[in-house]
Amino acid sequence: MRRVERDCLTLCAELGYDFNTIEFALRDGVPYAIDFMNPAPDCDLASVGERNFEWVVRNAAEFLIDRALRPRAFEA
Repeated sequence: MRRVERDCLTLCAELGYDFNTIEFALRDGVPYAIDFMNPAPDCDLASVGERNFEWVVRNAAEFLIDRALRPRAFEA
């Protein structure tokens, strides 16, 4: 799980994404990122489940409030 978390954070940082979903496949116990370019990810309750949906809503709200209070320039 630590490997998956680290890979998620690395992919998002390298892609410059503030919000993303990443899907992994496992083969022989090794996780491979198979879908990770989702700057507007599907976070529907039916898609991600109740626990993850609540996390998404809470964190998206906190992120947007932070950006409204402390805007930053877009990087090209």
